[in-house]
Amino acid sequence: MKKLITITLAAVLAFQLSAQENTKSKEKGNEGLNHHFSPEIKSVELEEKLTYIASDELEGRMTGSKGMKLAQDYVTAIFTDLGLEPLAKAEDYNWPFDFVAGYDVDTENNEFVVDGKKWELNKDFIPLSSSKNAELESNVVFAGYGLKVEGANNYSYNSYSNIEVKDKIVMVLQGIPEGLDKEREELFERALASGYK
Repeated sequence: MKKLITITLAAVLAFQLSAQENTKSKEKGNEGLNHHFSPEIKSVELEEKLTYIASDELEGRMTGSKGMKLAQDYVTAIFTDLGLEPLAKAEDYNWPFDFVAGYDVDTENNEFVVDGKKWELNKDFIPLSSSKNAELESNVVFAGYGLKVEGANNYSYNSYSNIEVKDKIVMVLQGIPEGLDKEREELFERALASGYK
């Protein structure tokens, strides 16, 4: 959603600058230049809009949140001020869609047991609330950071190289290993950001 807001804001700025350029062109009698964007972005205008979009008031703009709604209203107001028309067949600038923001964690029936030892919820383990509740019983295998990383000079790191994970619950650490040099740290961060786990 942050990427979408950024793209939308960039479009807003482009249209505003275009509108400014259109005015200048028409004043000069060059109506044929209506669709050219201004090569100039004024830092004051950009800072004003980005300061609000990135402000604490918008609470991170997570999908479905109050902050996202505030950002949506802000961008919609700019579109309206610019006189932009919604796409064909759209009633306004917003396209509603349904999505699952998450699930409530069942604190009474959520347990994690390894070799007969019961681990404590929210102390020893924290279930993600991004998937539905289910029961699962299987062998557990530990896979370090759960990453596969390849870099220059035949460098490779594979958490899965010496383990069999098929039909098993794979337990991994959060983040990346400590003590990496800058180049390798960037490799690991990219692998982590790719969602490969």
